[in-house]
Amino acid sequence: SVILPFTVHEKDKKEQLPITLHSYMKVDQLAVVKGTAVANKELVFKNKDGKTIGQTKTDAKGTFSIELIEGT
Repeated sequence: SVILPFTVHEKDKKEQLPITLHSYMKVDQLAVVKGTAVANKELVFKNKDGKTIGQTKTDAKGTFSIELIEGT
């Protein structure tokens, strides 16, 4: 399994949100992440230091796609 360099949380909640990863492509410092989670949720992506590196919202099917800048 892939060890992801980030964690996913529901907005304003501490615990991690489980996601199903569909694709994870890395180009230089940019990572394009696609997957599914709970539908219609605000997702917050954090790096290992707990710093927010991206936010997105899942659609009615729970699908999301986000570009994350890593190493910042």
